[in-house]
Amino acid sequence: MRNCATVGGSIYGRFGFSDILCCLLGLDCDVELYKQGRMPLADFAKMKKDNDILVRVIIKKTPLETVYLSQRNTETDFPVVSCAVTKDAEGYYAVIGARPCQPVVVRDSEGILAKAEVTAEDLAAFASKVQNGMDFADNTRCSGAYRRHVAGVLVKRGLKQLMGGDK
Repeated sequence: MRNCATVGGSIYGRFGFSDILCCLLGLDCDVELYKQGRMPLADFAKMKKDNDILVRVIIKKTPLETVYLSQRNTETDFPVVSCAVTKDAEGYYAVIGARPCQPVVVRDSEGILAKAEVTAEDLAAFASKVQNGMDFADNTRCSGAYRRHVAGVLVKRGLKQLMGGDK
């Protein structure tokens, strides 16, 4: 299975647990479709599946910093939660992907992290916003409550890495 997967197939499937989709959403990429043309990957990920053809993935040369983390039940398994945390010119945002849900992008629009000195409470506040910004579902791999908890932990870890230290 591992040798048969492709980047295009992983993106076109729009699976919430997809490592590459979550990572590329963190990089603010675009996609080009045969019929619908170029659009942001975030918009494509929200679209209902159709019969259009994914022509290319466009990785912009936008200056940004990003961290990708995931939690898996076993090393070779699909992630139960995937997380990309990014800092760009507009601020911070997090992308959470979890099966069986679609990936969700949550931006720090309130400026929780736009301070000279970000505290552990600020990290927790943004992680809570991300956790509450999506629905987590149960399946045979784990519960939605577990996914919600892990998403918060991964967001805080990613932010700490981006900010270069312990908070």
